Amino acid sequence: MPPILPRASLRVLLIEDNTTDALLACDELAHAIDLAFTVEQATRLETALALLAGAAFDVALLDLSLPDCDGLDTFLRLRAAAPDLPVVVLSHRADEALALQAVHAGAQDYLVKGGTEGLLVRAIRYAIERASAALALRSSELRLAGVIESAMDAIISVDGAQRIVLFNAAAERMFGHTAAEVMGQGLERLLPVEFRARHHGHIDTFAGTGVSARSMGPLGQLKALRANGEEFPIEASISKTMVDGQVLFTVILRDVTQARRDAQQMLDSRESLRALLRRLQQAQEEERTRMAREIHDELGQLLTGLKMDLRWLERKLSEPGLPPAMNALFDRTVAASALNDQTLATVQKLAVELRPAALDQLGLAAALAQRVRQFQQRTGVACTLHADELLQTLPPTLTSELYYICQEALTNVTRHAQATQVAVRLRAVDGGVQLEVEDDGVGIDPAALAAPRSLGLLGMRERARSCGGSLSLAAAAPHGTCVTVRVPDVAGKS
Repeated sequence: MPPILPRASLRVLLIEDNTTDALLACDELAHAIDLAFTVEQATRLETALALLAGAAFDVALLDLSLPDCDGLDTFLRLRAAAPDLPVVVLSHRADEALALQAVHAGAQDYLVKGGTEGLLVRAIRYAIERASAALALRSSELRLAGVIESAMDAIISVDGAQRIVLFNAAAERMFGHTAAEVMGQGLERLLPVEFRARHHGHIDTFAGTGVSARSMGPLGQLKALRANGEEFPIEASISKTMVDGQVLFTVILRDVTQARRDAQQMLDSRESLRALLRRLQQAQEEERTRMAREIHDELGQLLTGLKMDLRWLERKLSEPGLPPAMNALFDRTVAASALNDQTLATVQKLAVELRPAALDQLGLAAALAQRVRQFQQRTGVACTLHADELLQTLPPTLTSELYYICQEALTNVTRHAQATQVAVRLRAVDGGVQLEVEDDGVGIDPAALAAPRSLGLLGMRERARSCGGSLSLAAAAPHGTCVTVRVPDVAGKS
């Protein structure tokens, strides 16, 4: 609240029963050239109290000796009736002890009659200014107290001996103690036994630093104690300030029980989803292997048998001496044989797409080489492979995951990159393995990396994580994208 400034015409309540003294005071006010005054006189205290009940005044000039009241009691009664009204005492008593009592009780000034010339107007000015400042301070304190009491977080202040001096409503709800129960008590009352010594040391260390505020520890490291003996996790920050020459520490606490529970549920849910995804990928891999085997073995054998029959039929229909009518049947047989060859090639291609035999028989490098050739033939994009010879034998699970990550990366290049060249690198790095698929295309939109529908990227990341590795995407120089999979400690995964 801004200071209350006097109105254009300052309204003065003069409480004085001596006519001469009243005239002298009014005369001195009248000679104040920069302020306008309106003076209303009351010769008795009861009259003054009645005037205060019905009107507002800027300042009161009070004589302590009145017909119906005398001494300090005169001021105390006026103060009780109008606690915010600035009061300047005018008295014939040059009594230093009385003056000190009046000022300590709230009087803005104490002037001895007969020696106020030039001082009265100044005393009135100061009285109004000091009263206005005190009112503004009280308003600020009330607002601060309101903020503290309405805060959602617990706010606790302790003195240098770590005794509680402030305990807001949120702290009462959080700990189950009333403010009256804990005021003046040691802060350790609110802490589990195993945290007390550490907490005291933390505050003592903080007191010796030049820092005014800081966090007291990350989520999950601090605990507090409710009135019923229940321990609960908290998140806290501490600040310090000097009040009347003494240091005060203020701790803001937040009960993170629910937050930790939610975080744990989120982690559990995420792990469940990852386990489900791994199981789906495993089931998919098993199904790929089964289908590839059935297509290659069963359907391939059937088509090979059909090819042999068609070849036999071609030979029979091409023998000399057959009637010309058989020529059409011969042509149809040749066409069927060609279609069968095409079908067989397609079946073999599908079997390789599902699960390349080279992956199980020759290893990851050979399977990648086959995949790179297919990619280049299908897309027309130049694609090279570099594979370290030391990586010819890798654990089967790791081999499968790296192969399908590379396959997905090449699929993304086909769909989005608009590349002209792609390089696939498989290298041994510090006891682990690193796979890189780098293109010179248009690059990847950063927003696409966090898009919830980027299932291809999500699948690649989960495949990398399932074998203990990590996947990253970065811009390639001068342009394009590089997908990098790093799997440490390959030997530990065999």
